[in-house]
This record gives sequence, C-alpha cells and structure tokens, in this order.
Amino acid sequence: MPNNTSAQAASLPQVRPVWINSTVVLLELRRKFRNLRIFLLSILLPVMFFFTIAYPQRDSLEGSVNTGTYYMIGFSAYAAIVSSSAAGASIPIERAQGWSRALALTPFRPLGYVITKVISSMLLGAIAVVVMMVLGLVMGMPLNAWQAVQSSLIIIAGSSAFAAFGIFVGYFMSADSAQTLINLIISLFSMLGGLFLPLSYFPQALQDIAHWLPSYGLGVLARLPVGVEWDTWALVNLVAWLVIFVAGAAWCLSKDTHRV
Repeated sequence: MPNNTSAQAASLPQVRPVWINSTVVLLELRRKFRNLRIFLLSILLPVMFFFTIAYPQRDSLEGSVNTGTYYMIGFSAYAAIVSSSAAGASIPIERAQGWSRALALTPFRPLGYVITKVISSMLLGAIAVVVMMVLGLVMGMPLNAWQAVQSSLIIIAGSSAFAAFGIFVGYFMSADSAQTLINLIISLFSMLGGLFLPLSYFPQALQDIAHWLPSYGLGVLARLPVGVEWDTWALVNLVAWLVIFVAGAAWCLSKDTHRV
C-alpha cells in the first residue's frame, strides 16, 4: 500500500513555481488607474511644481547643471516614486480579504508576487515620468530628447526600490493609514534626499543623512545625463535599498502565507 501511494504521488504532474504573472500585472495596473489620489499626487502635483519652480529657472545654472532641468528631473523622480510606492497601500486590504491565504494555495512564490507588484508599479510610474519629460521638451527646457530618454529610463528602473519599499512597509500598516503614511515618508525622502532641493542648501548634518536615503541615489543617477558628476555611492545606495526592500517584502509575504 505505501508503495502504491508513493507511485501515485510520483506520477502526479509537478507544479512549477510561478515567479511573474502578466495577468496579475494587468489587474494591478487597472486597480491603480482607478485611484484618483495617486493620479493627483503623481501627475498633477509634479506638473504644478514644474510650472511654478522648474520652468521659471530654465535660464539659471546650479553649478554646471541647468537649474530648471535639475528641478524638473527631481520632480519627475518624485512622480515615479509616488506612483511606485502606492503598491503598498493595497497590502493591508489584500491581507484583510484573505489574499495571503489564496496565494498559499497557488504555485505563486512570495518573491515572485513581490516582483510582479513591483513591475506593475514601475509601469504606472513610467507614465508619470513620460508626462513630465514630454512636458519639459514641449516647453523648451534645455535638454535634448536623448537626455530625456536616458533620465527617464534611470528613473523608471530606480523606482523599483520604492515600489518594494511600499510593499514592505504596507505589511506593518492598517488599511486606513497605509496610503497616508507611505506618501508622508516618500515626501520626506524626496525633500531630504535632494529631489526637491540641491543638498548644498541644507546644513551639513542633513547632507550627511541624505547620503543614506534611497532618494539620494535615484536623484544623482537620474541627473547624470544632464551633467551631474558620477557618484559610485549613489548606485551602491540605490541597489542596496532595492535588495533590502525586496527581501523584506518577500519575507513578510512568506511569513503571512505560512501563518494562514
């Protein structure tokens, strides 16, 4: 009898683990497009910043970099990370609805689910970045199309760290507070990390803190195409935070599915 059972088990088809699911990506995008708050924060607010701060300074210089372009790229990065980090706001709702229990019954791996949510969030962030860059080119900001493309690709890739951040912290928040707290943290990251203002405007203590924030790495890398000097630490910073947030989010989801 045991031998028969073993033989039957061996004859069952092997279920392969799932790492990325295009259907889930599309569902995530559809849900995010219905979120009016994210639309306002990720597109309308950066556009307002562009016209009130970046565009009026299109003829000024910040070191060797055009001031208006410097600000425009920072606001584009902000638009991307607001969109990307919004992935975390849905986590408490999904947990309350038993989504973790459902995932535990599927071949979808925790890391795969996190990667899928990160990809969908990056795609939404890409839309915000494209809107900002096209606006800058149409309004005659001093950067060419190739610089805009390079900066956009860097921002979109770098926003993956903030998508993972949103998912990670979403496991520690309630459904009522998740969106507000994530947006607050992202705003602090953006301000202190140099997306809104050059770090030279800050006291030395805040400059030292800024170098450890993920927004610092994204800001420096995104501005490389327009003349900002290369900083190896910026790349190390952003990659390290990406690994930490992805690993943390996958661990939280794995713990959640095992509990249910």
